[in-house]
Amino acid sequence: EQKVVTADKAYAGYNFIFDDPVRNVIELLCWAHARRKFYDARKNAPQLSHTAIAWIKLLYDVEKEIKGLSAEQKKAVRQKKSVPILNDFKNWLDEIPFEQALPQSPIRQAINLSNPTCLKPKSTGYFPERLRNIVNF
Repeated sequence: EQKVVTADKAYAGYNFIFDDPVRNVIELLCWAHARRKFYDARKNAPQLSHTAIAWIKLLYDVEKEIKGLSAEQKKAVRQKKSVPILNDFKNWLDEIPFEQALPQSPIRQAINLSNPTCLKPKSTGYFPERLRNIVNF
């Protein structure tokens, strides 16, 4: 059986768990950590940072809406509402021009943390069918 752990992708200390095929563990991004990276980048890229934070807030809004629902009801709402948000967020991230987010900049660090995590299995993500919570605390 595949296990799921919500973690801070920026912390490499857990990689041995996620890289071990015997453990069969999928890492899910803690969106609070992703949001914090965008918040930290707001001084050098305010427009991009605030837009990304707004996208992430939409995910939190869905989670607030489904609080108290059964696991199956949560799954259905996440599939209907969260997956389209993630698709749109990932498309928006993909369209950010290189010159607006240079490799070592805080905004690029935030993008790199969040972008592959939107929908790509194994490199983390927000898998609505498995998700229990979008944060790890």
